[in-house]
Amino acid sequence: MLQTDMSICLAVRLGFLALSGIVAQSARGQPLPDNLVKEILAKSSDYDQHTLSLQVNEKTWILPPGQEINGRVPDEHSQIKRDRAGQLLMYFFEKDDLCTCVAKNAYYAFRLEKKKRSDKWVIAKIYRNLLSQETKDFLETYFGIKEKGSEVGTRYPGPYELFNLSVVSIMKDPGFRVTKKSQVVRDNRNLWRIDFVCTIAEDVKSRHTWHYPSGSLIVDPQRYFALHAFEANIAWPGRLVQSVALGTQEIHETKNGVPYAKSAIIQLKNNQKGERIDLNVHRQWTIEDREPSWEEFTLSAFGFPEPPGVPEVRSGSRWYLWVLAAAAIAIAVGWFFRRRMLRGARAPAPEKGIRI
Repeated sequence: MLQTDMSICLAVRLGFLALSGIVAQSARGQPLPDNLVKEILAKSSDYDQHTLSLQVNEKTWILPPGQEINGRVPDEHSQIKRDRAGQLLMYFFEKDDLCTCVAKNAYYAFRLEKKKRSDKWVIAKIYRNLLSQETKDFLETYFGIKEKGSEVGTRYPGPYELFNLSVVSIMKDPGFRVTKKSQVVRDNRNLWRIDFVCTIAEDVKSRHTWHYPSGSLIVDPQRYFALHAFEANIAWPGRLVQSVALGTQEIHETKNGVPYAKSAIIQLKNNQKGERIDLNVHRQWTIEDREPSWEEFTLSAFGFPEPPGVPEVRSGSRWYLWVLAAAAIAIAVGWFFRRRMLRGARAPAPEKGIRI
């Protein structure tokens, strides 16, 4: 009886201590797991609003361990261009067996295709009526725009990328749950380690190429929760492949202090039916913070004529004529003054006593 009473007291005591720890943690301003997810999603949404003018160029190399890039052609190459308002959008993607480019401007949208990189672009479709259902379906498929004004369209996804999924996307999954949060120090920065699990229903698994059932994230709470590193298990359909992904990202900042991923290395440790297949994924990003001109989102930018009725596109290739003209004028003026100086140097000196 005494042992039972002591067990009850101990359980109550431990429960009180656990509750006190939670209350104390909340009082210090440290977010609880549920609030933590909400905070990260809110920060990522805020990040989107600060990066609408980022023009992104991404290159990816997939290599066996030990091999370096060393001038290799990227296995995948993509670009995102847009204006801040989302009226001008372009997405470009190419790899050996798939090349596509889609764009939208104020007058029309279009899709270009080619079978391999060395081929020339071919116009697959021009969408003249931006209000038609066909165009709306096109914009939703390629740019994520469901209704006019409801979405800002495709944009830089931010420094949140895992392997082909983002932190934001997995956190929005109903089965995502934070199991632990702890503080770590890297490169003299106070970062957070977030351990998680993510379960999805069996009927949903069949519609996913893969998902992350568990893992850990290293994020920077002072910089929009930018992802510095991660380790996660990858579940593939049919469970024929078991994978572990370990990634690190080099985070830089724009001139306005907005963080972005400059490069990343992801180690994929794969086990397929007992056979070990390891790969390293190298990614590099080039970021420009600028407002592009609408000419960059036209067929003329790819060497095609504009559709009838569209305003003439200024040729961006003739700027050099003004530069050459200015250079020629500068050379002529310099030559003129140099001849004057040389003539003055060769003129005979005046004799003494003669006033000029």
